[in-house]
Amino acid sequence: MLRLPGNEHEKVCFDCMNHRGMRLEELRLAAGVAAERVRKSGAPYEFTPMSSRSVGCPLGITRHADLRTQSEGEGLRRYVVVYPQNYKAAVTKPPRKTIP
Repeated sequence: MLRLPGNEHEKVCFDCMNHRGMRLEELRLAAGVAAERVRKSGAPYEFTPMSSRSVGCPLGITRHADLRTQSEGEGLRRYVVVYPQNYKAAVTKPPRKTIP
């Protein structure tokens, strides 16, 4: 058992039975699906909240010139939104509702 302050948990990484590797691959596949959905619909795609350790660059969307990503929310409610490169919101959206 490790007893670390909350802000130091990010410095430790465990990968039991390649779970982390499989999760990263799952995120890459989800990013590909999200990218295609944004291209076809022209509408932003919001991922579910996930830790910054999960997001990082594994999404790989930043290498697509026609798309951009933006992080929304704070803390445990932080999530990534994929936009078409030149997307401009017509109206500001209401705050995201979450269960406490």
